[in-house]
Formats: sequence, structure tokens, C-alpha cells
Amino acid sequence: MQPEEAVPSGVTGETVVSGGVDGEWAGSGGVQVGPVVSGGVDEERAGLSGLRERVGLRGGGERIGLGVGEFERGTGRLVRLGGVEVGGPELDLWRAPTDNDCGQGGRNGVVGEWRAAGLDRLLHRVELVEEPRGERGSGRVEEPRDDRGSGWVGETRGDRGSGRVEGPRGGRGSGRVGDEELVVRARVAPDGLGVGVRATYRWVSVGDGLRLTVEVEPEGEWGGTAVSPRCGSWPRVGVRMAVPSSLDRVRWFGGGPGEAYADSREAARVGRYTSTVDEMQTPYVVPQENGSRIDVRWAELTDAQGNGLRVEGAPYFQLTARRWTAEDLERARHRSDLTPREHIYLNLDLAQNGLGSASCGPPATPQHTLEPGSYTFSLTFHQFGRSAEHAVGRSDA
Repeated sequence: MQPEEAVPSGVTGETVVSGGVDGEWAGSGGVQVGPVVSGGVDEERAGLSGLRERVGLRGGGERIGLGVGEFERGTGRLVRLGGVEVGGPELDLWRAPTDNDCGQGGRNGVVGEWRAAGLDRLLHRVELVEEPRGERGSGRVEEPRDDRGSGWVGETRGDRGSGRVEGPRGGRGSGRVGDEELVVRARVAPDGLGVGVRATYRWVSVGDGLRLTVEVEPEGEWGGTAVSPRCGSWPRVGVRMAVPSSLDRVRWFGGGPGEAYADSREAARVGRYTSTVDEMQTPYVVPQENGSRIDVRWAELTDAQGNGLRVEGAPYFQLTARRWTAEDLERARHRSDLTPREHIYLNLDLAQNGLGSASCGPPATPQHTLEPGSYTFSLTFHQFGRSAEHAVGRSDA
């Protein structure tokens, strides 16, 4: 893992704008769908299970075009970014519990309330796919960029890195884009419980890329009732996606060179770093959540020929890249239990819950607790190697 260039932390001038969605139900370009459900424990939830079949990596199924992206019409899931075949992204609230999440024999950990709230077995039900209403995929929306390529700019809310960052409502981005926008509305919830999350995914073509804005709205009594337990935190708020396994070279501008979380970031220095997916793993004796890079402005994942994709924050995100899923990490008792899958799995997070020290002391402090709530965040995706001969992960040969 090599630092290319380090700069002082706390770089100013980067801000975020996020906006609400004012939509119609299944009207004027909207497609109301039945219970299109993905998820569940194990592969079906976390690995974007049976990726090639479910997201059409071998072709088949009608597609929606928007800029450089292709989406499944029935689910609104991104399946291709230019020449890169992908699975997802979709909302992810779960992480493989750490020793501190579990606490001292479970007495002071948070994982018990996470499981009681069903965060380890969330199902994704797509309720509405609203297609672009103009010429399909033809629109472009240009946004201002800062001099570090962090994407679009606006206003920042919350304590940086505290795990309690929330995007503002209104302002730029609050209006409907309309002809150049694909909107997917979904409910993310476990079976049989009274809590869940409404997730809205808004895709807009931006220059040679796609911008995704995710809005998260909790439903139900997360604070508990007389008959249901309280859940006072979420493990993470972000999206998870799968990319070809060949994209194993990583370059990013953000915190590094090692892992960092909201309450374990003092050693992270902002700079430009290069690594591989394998080198980004922290080899704990018992496999658990690890390897997150904090305050990432942009990240590039490429193959040996330099082709791949780039993700930009607005202004920051947390990056995790690994060859197995969070569920694989959770099941494994030893590092030798982890077997690389056919894809690389990315977590692109707005925030994660703090680590705390509950295995031998107190849990995460309130400042570093990611509370259930309304969150909005944006990411912009670009592709490298746009010509057909340089397409990544092609499977139609």
C-alpha cells in the first residue's frame, strides 16, 4: 500500500447538496411493479446473489438506458456502466459484527439489538421504477466540480466522520430532473417485524457518468414499544455493489493508508494512495468488519490494463472493497474460512457506527453512534476504457 501524495487533514471548501424527491405513483413514465424482492440472509442478500442471472450479466431481459448506464426495467438495478458489468448498488445497513459490537459475552454489545430489529436479514422490495420521460438516456446534467474531482458541491451537515452525517433537504437538487432521471422506490425491511426503511434511488446522467442520490427514511418504532425492543443504532448507511473480480487495483484520495472508522481515525492522513483489494484487508484473528477507508473523495478500481470505474463522493464516502461478503465474514471463524468469490464487493458508505471498546470497556460514544434516522447521500460513477475492445467483465462472448 503506497501513499502517492499526502495533504493536511480537514481540507475545507468541500460541501454536499442533497435534495428530496417529489414523485408521482406509476404515472407518466412510472412502472408500478409487483413484489420484486431481493435479499435475505446469505448470498441472496449480500452477494447480490446469483449475480450473473439476477442482474442479467449474460444478457436477456429488457433494459432501460440512461447516459452510459443500463438498468433492468423490472428492478431498476444498474447492470452496466459503459463497458463495466456491475450488480447493484442497493442500500446496505449491515456489517459483520466486530468483537466490540458483540461486547462482553453479549452483555453490553449492540449486535443483539441489531439482530432483534432484523438488520441481518433485510429484504429489498422494489415498488416503483419511474423511467426517464424524454428521449431515453439522452439527457446530460452538468454540475460544478471542485479542483480535487470530488463531484458536485453544496453544503455539509454534521460532525465530519462522527457517523451522524445527514444531507439537507431542498436547495439545489431538490427539484425533479424529469426527462433525465430514473427513480427507483423500494422498501427495505425484515419479514415479520414492524420496522423498515423506505429507500429512493435517483439516477441522473452527469457528463460521462451517472450520479446516484439515495434517500433513506425509517419506518416503524425503531425506538421500541411495549412489545418490541429498541434499536438505538444502525451498523452502517450506504450501498453495496458487485464488480468484476479483475478490478483489484485500487487508487483513492482520502484517509489512509490503513483502515479507519468514526472513532478510530487519528492515524488516518488524507492523501492519494494505491493498493490492491487483498492488501486492503485487516487480518484480524477472528474475521469481522474491517478495511474501511474514511473521508474518501474519489476512488478508482481498475484491472491490469488500467480499465475500470471511478466513484466520486459528495464530498466524502467510506470505502470498503473485498472478495467476500459481510455474511461470509460473519460466518467465518478463522481467516482460512474466507474463500474469494467471483466478484469484488464494494461498500460505499455515508457513515458507519463507531467501533467502541465494548469487548473490554464502554460501547461507542453518542457522538460516534449512527442513530436510525433520515439520511441522504450522493455518489457519482464513471467508467475507464470506454471502447468496446476495452470493456471490463464482458460475459457475452
